[in-house]
Amino acid sequence: AQSLQTYKKRENVLEDCASLQGNASEYCQNEAHFSMALEKKDLKYCQAITDEGRRNECMALQGSHINRFYLKQAIAKKEPALCQKIIDETLRSTCLSYIK
Repeated sequence: AQSLQTYKKRENVLEDCASLQGNASEYCQNEAHFSMALEKKDLKYCQAITDEGRRNECMALQGSHINRFYLKQAIAKKEPALCQKIIDETLRSTCLSYIK
């Protein structure tokens, strides 16, 4: 039951952030989007970050984590479709070459 509660809290964290005042709300939302980018394997969460520096950091850092995640999965499962989810074009090509 505890893990389900934790998961639910993550899903509702943006609602919780919205209840904060001023800069605290924006900071909270930005950090939630940063975390969700990796958790959900989706960089659209980075795009939602309003602070440009933090958004760029999110794109670089989380993008790198996501690339490594899909590369490892593709190689382990020998699944070319997972290579297609790699953002970096060179790494994607390397992945596809390795699996074929």
